[in-house]
Amino acid sequence: MWVATAGVSALLVARSAGVLAVAVAIGGLGLSTIFPLTVARFTRDLDREAARAAGPIFVLAGLGGATLPPLVGFISRQSGSLTAGLFVPLIGCLAMFVALSRIGARAPYE
Repeated sequence: MWVATAGVSALLVARSAGVLAVAVAIGGLGLSTIFPLTVARFTRDLDREAARAAGPIFVLAGLGGATLPPLVGFISRQSGSLTAGLFVPLIGCLAMFVALSRIGARAPYE
């Protein structure tokens, strides 16, 4: 999650296309593993209850992808600055980091 947060943070300071491309690549690399690893851990830790609880988890995952991009656009348009809008994904990364940290603290380890 730190890699994703670093990539999204770099988007805020990018002043050239090269830096922007690297920031997007780092952010994407950091986020690419979150969903599959979280689902695998979720099914391992919840075992039989995982099938019943999976529905809300997938709905919430889709909800973030459906609402955050328009929110970035809205904030960017209202403020007149894309940088202001890019704080939305940064806040999302930080929120996921906190949530995953809390889940990790409670989950049993083998």
